[in-house]
Amino acid sequence: MLCLASRGTLTVGLPRVPVFVVGAVLVIVGSSIKLWAAATLGAGPYYWRTFFVLDGWKGPSTAGPYRYLRNPMYTVGYLQTYGFALVTRSWPGLAAALIDHIAILLFYRLVEKPHFERTARVAAGL
Repeated sequence: MLCLASRGTLTVGLPRVPVFVVGAVLVIVGSSIKLWAAATLGAGPYYWRTFFVLDGWKGPSTAGPYRYLRNPMYTVGYLQTYGFALVTRSWPGLAAALIDHIAILLFYRLVEKPHFERTARVAAGL
């Protein structure tokens, strides 16, 4: 919504068509990776159910995009946020994409990763 509300504010002399094409590619790649990762995990982990209900959690996934990237949803899976900002030429959208991306990576590093490391140690009996 921010990208639409602030469209046209990114006017630093960048050519319109190449910026649109790069943005569209980012949207396609980021959305595809996010959907692939979500399909690989299923609904429980995707909605953080396994964060709160550990029954059946078998550890980190190594299938789908997870065989290539440790956190495809939090890294490449955020490209579409930058892409939408470029497609709409939104400076506030680009800033919000960066802030959102940093926030999810911090959440992962400070909350989610330590939680699952503790969970893995408990499951291993350590």
